Amino acid sequence: MERPLILNRYRPLEKKAQGGFSIVEVAWDTRIQRRVAIKRIPLSKTSPSHTPGLAEARTAAMLSNPFIVQVLDFETDADEAFLIMEYIDGSSLAGVIDLEEGMLDLDEAACVVAAIAEALEFAHENQVLHLDIKPDNILIDYNGRVKVADFGMAELTGIAGYGQAQGGTIGYMPPEQIMRTDLDRRTDVWAFASVVYEMLTGENPFWSNNIELSLETIEEGDITPPSAFRDDLDQGIDDVLLTALSPERDTRQSSIAEFVDELLPFLGDAKEGRAALKDLLAPQDTDEDEEALEHLGLWDRISDRTRESFGRILCAVVCAWIAWMSAWGAAYPFAIVVSLTACVAVGGLLAPQLGVALALLAFTVATILGGAPLIGTGLIIVSIAWWIFFGRRSIGNASLPFAAPLLGFVSLTPAFPLLCGFCLPVKRAFAASLFGGLLMIVISACTGFTTIARCGISYNAPSGLTEPFIAVVSNPANWIMLVGWVFA
Repeated sequence: MERPLILNRYRPLEKKAQGGFSIVEVAWDTRIQRRVAIKRIPLSKTSPSHTPGLAEARTAAMLSNPFIVQVLDFETDADEAFLIMEYIDGSSLAGVIDLEEGMLDLDEAACVVAAIAEALEFAHENQVLHLDIKPDNILIDYNGRVKVADFGMAELTGIAGYGQAQGGTIGYMPPEQIMRTDLDRRTDVWAFASVVYEMLTGENPFWSNNIELSLETIEEGDITPPSAFRDDLDQGIDDVLLTALSPERDTRQSSIAEFVDELLPFLGDAKEGRAALKDLLAPQDTDEDEEALEHLGLWDRISDRTRESFGRILCAVVCAWIAWMSAWGAAYPFAIVVSLTACVAVGGLLAPQLGVALALLAFTVATILGGAPLIGTGLIIVSIAWWIFFGRRSIGNASLPFAAPLLGFVSLTPAFPLLCGFCLPVKRAFAASLFGGLLMIVISACTGFTTIARCGISYNAPSGLTEPFIAVVSNPANWIMLVGWVFA
């Protein structure tokens, strides 16, 4: 069942992430026709205005910067607050670290560091602390652009330059945030340094399942210098990062700008890094996927449920008609004709490929009993070959060749190859057209016509099938039409 629109405007597409007090969903803006990310924050039943994250979301909405995920709108209903944000099509920094098997190269690191610094400096200039800087909140699009997301923990600084701790993520929180004491810009400096350490080494030494253990590791300060992890890092970067990661706030760099000015000389070229990130995140096998899509027919592109329902109904109708015509042509008693028709029709509905196989079997038996054993035998051989290589693969493959005689009832068989081309990939459409044409030759003869341009609905060859079959085969117009079908 299709989910209702959010705020009577946004159509939910997928749930992207779930945090402590919110859910992020990707949705389609039906008004502007674009994707957006929606952060859904449940409202407190007792005090909606003091719901965790609500004030912070409003704070984030005030920030507009190229390196910060843009907040487009903010709405509430009776139960939730909705933060509507731009959708970043790409990956998080956490995903990039995984792709690089733990360590970014120095160019990539420079690109990410420069962007985060721009975002945090802008936020700090507007008296906003982020308080949840971590790889999952750094987003990188397919063009290598880096943006900081999720100011959900953000807090306006007070007159004295401090904010109050509201939470955070273990491994990216300094002691003052863990202990919920006063915060300032150096809190974000510590978290930023923790992210940089992880980008360069593939490790976060402060992560733990237990917040007390994380605090203990931070206060001990006994972590491996980042230059020990890789040969291309100058040892000078160790002092910069270990200073920023000091448990004592007063010994850290005083601002993001100071930290980054000391850090960037040890990293690479940010412009080259963006190009490298763009190449890294380029959608894989795009050309192959597009080529594969081009070779898919309409039958494979429509929804599975619609395709299956259509195929089952078509199979039931076709199987019933083929079985009825075969049994009637073989001069079975009426009760047997009805019973056989009903059984094959049910088979076509419940197990389409099996139903089609049974219908073909009934038809070939009727052809042999109608005095044309060679024709019946040839039809059996062709049917088995078609079934093994194509018919058993799917409902569409099984049922489409029988669309030819159905269209023949109303003299529309020229539309048959068009239908095959729309519904199947090229090779299978070719096979379906060929088999459908051969089937039409026999069915046209059985129903008393000399052209495959049309056929009748009932068996009409009382004197035998051989002469009507020869009349159809000797008509050059039929072969011209059949060749045209196959190559159309």
